[in-house]
Amino acid sequence: MTRRLWKDVREGERLPALEVAMPFRRVILNTAVTWDYFPGHHDPDYARGQGISSIYANTILLQGLMDRFVTGWSGPDAFIVRRRLTMKRPIVAGDTVTARGTVTGVRRSSDVGLVEIESALGDPDDERCAARHTLWLPDGAERYLDVADRIGALHGT
Repeated sequence: MTRRLWKDVREGERLPALEVAMPFRRVILNTAVTWDYFPGHHDPDYARGQGISSIYANTILLQGLMDRFVTGWSGPDAFIVRRRLTMKRPIVAGDTVTARGTVTGVRRSSDVGLVEIESALGDPDDERCAARHTLWLPDGAERYLDVADRIGALHGT
């Protein structure tokens, strides 16, 4: 796994695309494991009654996919400081979607190296979900536990 350092990241850098298959089983298992039993996530008839072709991914699954996408690029030492997710259209069982993203900012705050990433999940002409992440990345020698207090300061804790 790649270990990204804050000093090596450049604004405008594109993250490698990540293709994700969304079979019926994945949607159902995620629904069960998160205890999100809203009928649209497990009952195809209910979903069709909403005008959607099949069951669809829940918010937690979308958050997990987008977080996996950015941390797969950043490496194991990154820490997600902030995430904003916008759901535009459902991701339905049977879909295959692709995550794409770009670094939109590289800055320091409270002496912590932060990276801003904007990403989307879907097809190039059919964005289903958009996200904005702020990640803390190490400078080199420091690791997550060394900067936990500084990251807390970003949140006012």
